[in-house]
Amino acid sequence: MVYNIFSFLYPRSLKNLYTNLLIYSNIKVDTNNFLGFIFLFSLVVSVVFGSILGKIYEFSFLILGFIIFVLVYVAIYLILVVYADKKAKFVEEVLPDVLQLMASNLRAGFTTDRALLLAARPEFGPLQEEINIVGKKITAGGSIEEALLELTKRVRSDTLARA
Repeated sequence: MVYNIFSFLYPRSLKNLYTNLLIYSNIKVDTNNFLGFIFLFSLVVSVVFGSILGKIYEFSFLILGFIIFVLVYVAIYLILVVYADKKAKFVEEVLPDVLQLMASNLRAGFTTDRALLLAARPEFGPLQEEINIVGKKITAGGSIEEALLELTKRVRSDTLARA
């Protein structure tokens, strides 16, 4: 795809940052396509608005275009950070209920993986999906510790990491 061509302009550290933000934000898009789209979108927006504002205010098209290009990047980055933090805050709010429900299921005699899967309720929102992923990995024979540690790679929350 065209977007993949432009994604090679990014350094690996920036790609990793955006990959993590997309995972934290629950946006299931290929990082290379996303970064290529951001680049082309920012370029088009900066050319269009830079030329319009440059003519209106009689200012350099290149300077305005560059400023708009950077502002679009910052805006997209901030939107991703806000989504990731919103998900983390919601997860932190419902985490005590999930843990209490899981503990009740364990006391009722369910196995760990079954207690975890039964604790995944729709009212827990994004945490329900994450619990289902962890439960399926445990049911498939994966380690409980590894599956739970992987959960912290998809949710940006220190509280969840400690729990």
